[in-house]
Amino acid sequence: MPAMEFIRQVYDTLLDFLAKSNSAFFAVAYVTTSGVNLIRNYLPQDTRIITCIDFFLTEPEALEHLVNLGVEVRVLNARPAFHPKVSYFMKNTTEAYAIIGSSNLTEAGLRDNIEANIVLRGGVNEKIFRDIQDYLEELWNHRLARDVTPRFLQWYSERWKRAKPRIQRIIERTTTRVRTRDQKYWILITSEQNYEICVREGLWGVEYAKRMIREMKPGDLVVFYIKGKKIFAGPFIVTTEVYYEDRVKIWPDKKYPWRIGIKPYRRYVEKNAEDVVKELKFIEDPKNWGAYLRGEMRQINKQVFEKLIMWHAIG
Repeated sequence: MPAMEFIRQVYDTLLDFLAKSNSAFFAVAYVTTSGVNLIRNYLPQDTRIITCIDFFLTEPEALEHLVNLGVEVRVLNARPAFHPKVSYFMKNTTEAYAIIGSSNLTEAGLRDNIEANIVLRGGVNEKIFRDIQDYLEELWNHRLARDVTPRFLQWYSERWKRAKPRIQRIIERTTTRVRTRDQKYWILITSEQNYEICVREGLWGVEYAKRMIREMKPGDLVVFYIKGKKIFAGPFIVTTEVYYEDRVKIWPDKKYPWRIGIKPYRRYVEKNAEDVVKELKFIEDPKNWGAYLRGEMRQINKQVFEKLIMWHAIG
């Protein structure tokens, strides 16, 4: 029977196994340049890696690096999604090693995240290792598996670049935390139709207000003023580290190329603007309150923000 061990982080164990092995076979869902850089100097000459490009999380630069290192690389995009948990399998003439678990070939997966992995060590001819080898060969020879060639890299790189802003927003939606130090508060001013798109896409964009959007940071809290309906709606939290330029048109009236990520935050509130404007200190003339809610966005203080959403315990 092979020796088994449970580990959370695999990096040191993986390097140890690679140093003892004549061959390596990886089946991982995602590969990044940071992950490749951690192991590139330790790979045996006989190394194969099969991965996927679902959701564009595998980086084309990482695939290119592997090919340049002489690694055989294939991608398998199938439905249901390719997401194997037999991550790493290595062997020499007498011993075999397997790491079965959650660690992808990324820096976070190998060294930073809290992962869960089972490590196997044993004789190369033991049944469990023969079964793992058969499983990996089945993936490698799958009818939908394709070699990573220069032509494929060019094709994938072009699509990855177009998808990068959207993928970055998806990643940020799962990682943003509220900050309390230097936190800022904002009113974002838009139409009802554009507001619905902002919520659906997890995105805020402006045409001209680069100075203000440049000051937005992850953890800032925002509320929308929806023109036409004359309501305040929110709150939302900023997810993007810095604003970026993207001229793909997703709103119907204008491109709004200067963009930043947002997502809903806590309990959603809608407030009739006419019911609350008298309590907002920045509105000096309540009879002409609409004049203070023009343009694309404006900064407010925490007290005004709390009056707009009508609940407390922020951050």
